Formats: sequence, C-alpha cells, structure tokens
Amino acid sequence: SLIKQYYININNRDKILKDKNVRMALARLTDVDNILKNIENGMGIRAAGPIHPLKKTYNEKVTAVAYDPEKAKPLLAESGWKDTDNDGILDKVIDGKKQALELEILISGQELGRKLSLMLQENARKAGIKINIKEKDFKLIRTENLKPRNFQLVPSVLSQDIIAWDDLSRWHSENNTPDGSNDMSYSNSRVDDMIDRILTTKSDTARITLYKKIQEEIAGDQPVIFLYCPEEKIVISRKWAATASAKRPGYMANTFAKAGEKATTNK
Repeated sequence: SLIKQYYININNRDKILKDKNVRMALARLTDVDNILKNIENGMGIRAAGPIHPLKKTYNEKVTAVAYDPEKAKPLLAESGWKDTDNDGILDKVIDGKKQALELEILISGQELGRKLSLMLQENARKAGIKINIKEKDFKLIRTENLKPRNFQLVPSVLSQDIIAWDDLSRWHSENNTPDGSNDMSYSNSRVDDMIDRILTTKSDTARITLYKKIQEEIAGDQPVIFLYCPEEKIVISRKWAATASAKRPGYMANTFAKAGEKATTNK
C-alpha cells in the first residue's frame, strides 16, 4: 500500500530555478497552511522533505518552510533580482541578456493543482515574480516536459510504500536521465554518497541516521517545494472499534469488532 505527499516539482537546471535562493523564495511564497485549512479542511500533515512524517526515518528536526513573503524578497535581492524598469516584475541580466523573473507552472486540470497554482501566482506577483499557468494533459506533461526536462514548475505527487526503508534513488544524480526518476534534475554529491551507503549499511540505527542527514541536505537545497501529506477522515459507528491507518483505505479491516469485544483475524 502507498502513502502520498504533495509537492511542486522544480526544474533545478532551469536558468532561473537553478538558483537556490529563487527556489527558497518560491517556498516562502507558498501558503501551505492556508491550503490545508481552506482546501483540505485541515486533513493533512505538513511535509518538510522526501520522507513521510509518520515513518521512523523521518527527521523531526527538519522543519517545513513557513509562508513568509517578507523573507522571500531579500532572497531574491541577494541573487541580484531588481525591478529596473518599474513594471512590477523583477529582472536581472543572465548570460548577457535581460531576463524577467517570469515562470510557468504546468497543471493537468485537477482542482487542487489549479487552486494551488492560482494561490502561488497571486502571492508571487506581490514579490515581483510573474507566474503563468498552463493547463495540459498529464500524460503529455510527463512525455513532453518532465522527461526531457522542458519545464519550470509542476504540481506533483510523491507516492511511498508503507515499508520502513524508502527508495531514495529519485534524489540521486545518476538518475537525472530522460528515463530516470530524478525529473527535478537535483544534484548533491553528499546526498549521492549517503544514498549509496544506505544500500550497504546493515545497522538500523546507522541507516536511520543516514536517512535523517539526507533530509537535512535536501531541505537545505529546496530542490522542490514540499507541501503536505493528505489524510482521510474515517467515520465509524460507536458500536464498532477499529484501528486507523496511513495507508489506503484509511483503516485496517481485520481490527473491526463490536465495542468492548476483540477483533478476530482470519488467517
């Protein structure tokens, strides 16, 4: 069974988005708490990295980036973005040419992606970033944009198995190929080394330490904008007792029993 978390995929080799300050500024302009409250009715857990918060390998010391537009502005200024022509959009010279801070986010028509994009578009505008929203079939986004790395921003879903040890190969630079899972083109030699070491580390304690260090590195690089892990509300009659679960469908069928009685498991 799979558990999920939502994030905004960023093309880390894009001429604008390869700058960590720009990626971090975008994270500061993404009001995830507002999304959770008004779109998900509070049913979600903030995500700070590639590991689901319910797992033992999750690093609780890594905190999710808080929405703070005022902290986004100095990050952009530090990287040389200024509004030199007073048109409300920041700009700078890149490779000898004046470049406006204008980005495109591709969405597949899902309601969540559309609402998320509109919210980010409005917040980014106030900081001098223009975001254009383009709707396209996700199969085409996958083949025409993600695989050839011809994109800037794409709302995405990261699915993980419920098992303890996650496969973090998508964050390894060797998988930054058209058929590889590293479609954000993320590259960090320290992360590569730790992912390789996980495969040969037998001690659970040592492996967990590596997982947590990887999360620290990735959070510092902000290669994607981590959003949240959705939750489901399960309604159960008081006549029954049952155990909830992070995996679909949100409950464990073999734990259902009349209140006060023990559940029986068919083997």
